[in-house]
Amino acid sequence: IVSSRLAGLIATWIDRKDPNEDPYTVSDTPFLFRHVFRMNDQTTFFQDNHKYYNKSSKRILPTVKCHHGPSIMIMKFKGSEKIIGAYNPINWKQDIEKKVYIPTSESFLFSCDDKYGTNHRLSRVRDFEHAICLESVRPSGNLLKFGEDLVFHYYSSGSIHCDVKNKFYEQPIILKEGYYLIEKLDIFAIGRKDDEPMMVMNKEVNYVNYEIPSKPITKMIESDFFELIATWIKGKDPVNSRYTESNMPVISNDEMPSRTLSDDHETSNRKDNW
Repeated sequence: IVSSRLAGLIATWIDRKDPNEDPYTVSDTPFLFRHVFRMNDQTTFFQDNHKYYNKSSKRILPTVKCHHGPSIMIMKFKGSEKIIGAYNPINWKQDIEKKVYIPTSESFLFSCDDKYGTNHRLSRVRDFEHAICLESVRPSGNLLKFGEDLVFHYYSSGSIHCDVKNKFYEQPIILKEGYYLIEKLDIFAIGRKDDEPMMVMNKEVNYVNYEIPSKPITKMIESDFFELIATWIKGKDPVNSRYTESNMPVISNDEMPSRTLSDDHETSNRKDNW
């Protein structure tokens, strides 16, 4: 489900290059893609990569070994040619507790109309603290959870669904929010040809915090406006006897003017005269 053109696009996104100006091709990409998992595989590919498969799930679920180092997950949904993918820069070989988000600035989701990358759409993580976490999927499989934007579910009937939303990543991918049945799932381990470590946290990328501010802004009106209101309530001349911040009176409820039907009638007449 991956063409050489799409592989070049993915490499371009990983390196944060502009795909419209200087995209990578398969021949000049600085990355190595190693195919480690193909869902439902019944060929010799499984024999060569059996350690990446959870056997009790009938070769539907991967093991955590698929994510021992950076990886890319690429999926095709049933009844559609559309492709979505998710890039994970984290090395899950480390002793990382499950269901705990690991921060990164480099993970992203993408989608396109077909395996050639037509009408591709990129969605980078915007809340680094909620980028990726690892979840166990029964029986004994492991799938990554990308924020709340791409979450996987396994059913005993032998199928994987994913829940697509838009929360911690930049923009919705091509598919609308909803529940989708995965027909094909491939996972590739990714490394640099020069053996340099892959970027996990880029200090040049701005972090976006989406938490609600602890102290909401309450100042909506300038103080001199209240001074003018107090002057009117006391019946003083706002030109010659206007209150200031230093001599503002305390106005009791008894001093507040009451409204009557006659007041409304007089106000209406004054407006007509204006």
